[in-house]
Amino acid sequence: MGIWFPDLKLTSGETVVFQAPVNLFRGHRQIGGQVTVTGSRFVIVPSRLDGLLGVKRIDVPRDDIAAVTIEPPGTAIARTRGLSARLRPQVEVHLPDVTLAMTLSNPSGFTKALQTIE
Repeated sequence: MGIWFPDLKLTSGETVVFQAPVNLFRGHRQIGGQVTVTGSRFVIVPSRLDGLLGVKRIDVPRDDIAAVTIEPPGTAIARTRGLSARLRPQVEVHLPDVTLAMTLSNPSGFTKALQTIE
């Protein structure tokens, strides 16, 4: 993936459906990284800097995703996440035990990729 992001190792036969830079929200902190959707999983690889600061990769089987929603900018929930959440749509990936909130350049492409079954 280059200088900013560590390489993501794909399993045999696994193909990338969607990939984009992402900012993942953890409270008011934003973690930069790369989001990748394949036929079997979705992965957020933190930037090399955030990785050095202890942020771990998130690797989730697509079957574990309960729902994906897009929160418009400026809503009450978005305002709790800082300035960029007030200006850009938030994508929320709902998992059984946590909801991941993030911004990325093509939220509708991301949600469509997660809904596509290979």
